[in-house]
Amino acid sequence: MRKTKLLSAALTVCLALSMTACGTKTDSKTTTAAPKATAAPTTAAQTETKEEVKTTAAKEEVKTTEAKEEVKTTEAKEETTEAKTEEVTEAKTDAETEEASAAGTEEETEAKTDAPETEGDEDDTAAVSGLKVALCLSGAANDQGWNQTAYEGALKACEKYGMEMVYAENLTAAEIANTFADYAAAEYDVIIGHGYEFGDPALEVAGNYPDSIFIITEGDVMADNVASYVMACEQTAYIEGIIAAIESESGKVGAIGPIQGDSLVKIINGFEDGAKSVKEDIEVQTGWTNDFVDTQIAQELAKGMIESGVDVIKHCANASGNGAIAAAVEADIKVQGDSYDQSSFAPDNMLDSALYNLDVVLDIALGKVAEGKFEGEIQNLGLADGAVAIAFTDNISDEAKAAAEEAMDQIISGDLEVVRDYTIRK
Repeated sequence: MRKTKLLSAALTVCLALSMTACGTKTDSKTTTAAPKATAAPTTAAQTETKEEVKTTAAKEEVKTTEAKEEVKTTEAKEETTEAKTEEVTEAKTDAETEEASAAGTEEETEAKTDAPETEGDEDDTAAVSGLKVALCLSGAANDQGWNQTAYEGALKACEKYGMEMVYAENLTAAEIANTFADYAAAEYDVIIGHGYEFGDPALEVAGNYPDSIFIITEGDVMADNVASYVMACEQTAYIEGIIAAIESESGKVGAIGPIQGDSLVKIINGFEDGAKSVKEDIEVQTGWTNDFVDTQIAQELAKGMIESGVDVIKHCANASGNGAIAAAVEADIKVQGDSYDQSSFAPDNMLDSALYNLDVVLDIALGKVAEGKFEGEIQNLGLADGAVAIAFTDNISDEAKAAAEEAMDQIISGDLEVVRDYTIRK
């Protein structure tokens, strides 16, 4: 019995030792520490998958890198292409410019070779481009008469010949010589005095300034550096006399001038001769304002003529003549303008205007300077030269216009000579 108990106790001890070795929990609640977590072992399949992922990622990176490189390469190529295109374009442009220049030079050379050699050609004119011109006026440059036609004519000629122009207006007789001297001292190449009253002052000043050229319209003076250009204003005045005589119903016509200078006396006398060529017994009344700009005096003179029975009035009184036009409009009689187309001053009363084409006159004068052909002289220009003309209005009768045109043709052809008379008639 005792052996049996001993054997049973031994078996129990052995079983307990066996269970302890196997790590199995016991009822004594003794707990062993939890083992540290250990990474699960990797299988071959997992390893291959990871490698594929890495390879794919690497390939994608390579592709991305290659794409970026391609973009960079493309941009570089485009920049290079643009640069080359610009270089080629610039090179072509330069080449075309050089070719055009060469072609132009060849054409110019051929033109010069083919053109006949003449004196005073365009090359000579171009050589004087930039000459300074001063225009001197006795009245306002915008008077729509004597002074404005000179201003516009001088400006046109200066533009044609490449000259620079300045002007002085409203000069009195006492101011002319000093004005001439001032312009000459300022080294103006050409000084123009518009009107006979500028003649003597030009001679007075010109000798002290031999390098300046003086051009006088309606003058009768000349020197080494002084020239006069005279318009045949008596020719247009003669034509207007014919018109006035035909249009007059009373047999009385009038003519009003400013100052009794030669260039103005010849107009008044030409008008009288033209009127009497139609009606020998026609009465021609004349009056003088003794001023170029005082319109009141001309208006009073015209009113006096109108009260005596005059029904047509011709004026050549510069700006003061506007007063005569005003009186004619007020009395509703016929009137004739001067220097410029003055029909706008009296739309219902103006028969015609005598035109003094200073653009023609000064083109001739300045053209000689430009061509190096200037000389001290007195040159006469008339209807045949286009220096003077007549502007008719719709107020003129067919009879008067026909007679006027016939006389103009005769003057131009030389069959009719209008006498230039400087005598002051009573």
